[in-house]
Amino acid sequence: MEVGKDLISGGERKAAERAMEKESSEISERDILRFSDYAEWFREGSCEACLIVNRGISEHPCMFGFPKLDGSFSEAGRLFERMERRAAELGFSELMGPVNYCTWMSYRFAISGFSIHYFPDCENSPEAVDWLRRFHYRELYSYRSAAVLIDNPLLQRAAESYRSLLTEGYRFLEYRGEEALGLAGEIYEISRDAFSAALLYSELPREAFDRIYLSRFRSLPLVLAAAFSPEGEMIGYIYGYPNPLGTEFISKTSAVKKRFQKHGVYAALLCFGSELVRRAGYHEIVYHFQCEQKPGFRRFPEQYESREKRYAVFSKSLRGGGGQEIRRGGL
Repeated sequence: MEVGKDLISGGERKAAERAMEKESSEISERDILRFSDYAEWFREGSCEACLIVNRGISEHPCMFGFPKLDGSFSEAGRLFERMERRAAELGFSELMGPVNYCTWMSYRFAISGFSIHYFPDCENSPEAVDWLRRFHYRELYSYRSAAVLIDNPLLQRAAESYRSLLTEGYRFLEYRGEEALGLAGEIYEISRDAFSAALLYSELPREAFDRIYLSRFRSLPLVLAAAFSPEGEMIGYIYGYPNPLGTEFISKTSAVKKRFQKHGVYAALLCFGSELVRRAGYHEIVYHFQCEQKPGFRRFPEQYESREKRYAVFSKSLRGGGGQEIRRGGL
């Protein structure tokens, strides 16, 4: 498919914004809680959060999610004190968050770049981060988003991988919109395989993936770069879209099946996808929510990056713990 000059027009952007507003009112991220082992809501004044247990995240199974800290510092303090006490009663020695059951949907708190708006994003205030730190939470994992110039040394080296794999019979194809969403099954299976050992990853049922996760992107003009083996198997992807909250192009998620990793497939996808974005008139790409503790994470040289926004997931050690058995579903 030939790439057009404009990936989204002004009219399409407004339609996407209206569709996102409609979807957000009809489909709640909170629906994902029914897949948790335990979920209990806590409220203090204008503050609320959910205590969540997900045994699928073995290292950090007890978490708080969906925090809304619109009240006072004292209300937030009482809220976290009650959640921490309950977590200890359930036998846990750590409380981690914000995470909302698994990492397929929005999580983290923004810790810098509050004036920068990507999609999806974290809408917490700087005060909320300060409060967590004053409640003795420490940063567990950090993430970043940044705009990177397409013309950079990494992509220049990636072009070599792309040319080499083409000679071996690999194919790289572009899909857009509904055509891209038609490959949801392949995206889901590749993601399950590629992310199974990722930090804080917990498998999301296909039903939730389609209804809760993909629904967020149906209104956007998705661009999918897909990699196929010489045998015709889809083995990797990168998908992105124009930022509906700004003027940038966002690279949201990428994955390559494990048995094809370290063979240059990701680099080739990066080269292929970046060329699609370049031909659409963009000079840079926003790499969104990159985990800084992920093996292989690397920053681009400073002169190639701009508009960095950073995020974090926090953790606190708890005293006590009653070792109470948890029955699936909770309250």
